[in-house]
Amino acid sequence: MKGLAVQTDNIRDACYRSAVPLAGSGRGEETVKATGDGRAGRLPQTLIVEDEPVIRQLTREAMETLGHRTLEASCAAEAMDLLLAQHDDIDLMLTDVRMPGDMDGAELAFTVRSRWPTIAVIVISGHFDPQLSRLPLDCGFLAKPYRFVDLSALIDGRIGRRDLAETRRYSNR
Repeated sequence: MKGLAVQTDNIRDACYRSAVPLAGSGRGEETVKATGDGRAGRLPQTLIVEDEPVIRQLTREAMETLGHRTLEASCAAEAMDLLLAQHDDIDLMLTDVRMPGDMDGAELAFTVRSRWPTIAVIVISGHFDPQLSRLPLDCGFLAKPYRFVDLSALIDGRIGRRDLAETRRYSNR
């Protein structure tokens, strides 16, 4: 499989690999989703919260390959600013756990799930054990390093489940 591999000097994210198909693979056209809230036909938008620039760039490229529009934040405070301004346009948030600032990714996940329950959340970390730590209900988890196919499947599960719930909510009115 053609893709990218990156190794950082940062011990926390050492040996991170991402198998991102090259442009022209046709993968992106498959992920346009119709939601129950009037956003049918538009590409999903993902907020990527990651303090490591290289990892953030690879994640953005992976999401764009999947057909997502992206917003980026390097810490929870930046993410909150974007969420406050654009929460109606954000379908999914991918967040690292360990980040600089007063709020880590797990706390950000709780905040987003409580304030904006229609935004799907996936927490990504190389040093976080969801069995030993708390995450919000209905929050996905992906351990670094992860495979592109695992990210794609988890996203389909998170957004697909939310779309089904939204469709049921609107059809029950």
